[in-house]
Amino acid sequence: ANETLEILAYRVSQLLIGDPVFQDGEEVDQRAEDWEEKWGENMVAFADTQQVFAIFYESSTSQSESLSEALTGDISLFTIGFILLIIYTLLFLGQFHFVYS
Repeated sequence: ANETLEILAYRVSQLLIGDPVFQDGEEVDQRAEDWEEKWGENMVAFADTQQVFAIFYESSTSQSESLSEALTGDISLFTIGFILLIIYTLLFLGQFHFVYS
């Protein structure tokens, strides 16, 4: 009665026998990529149903996918920041001055 169970971490590793082929000079394993994509979709669906546990998962492509999403989402902010930096440099570090010109 009134017992508390606490799990700090639980790790599961799954290995899939690969069947890589070379396409356009790059090693590709379509079966493994398809399996990994489906596994990621299942983990998202499973994590959304959990109210007690926090589910964190990672696959070999999840980091590269996250990085690519982050970079493509911030391109407009990066461009605006770069333009503002150039304007600042031209106005305040150059010879142009509002009072003296």
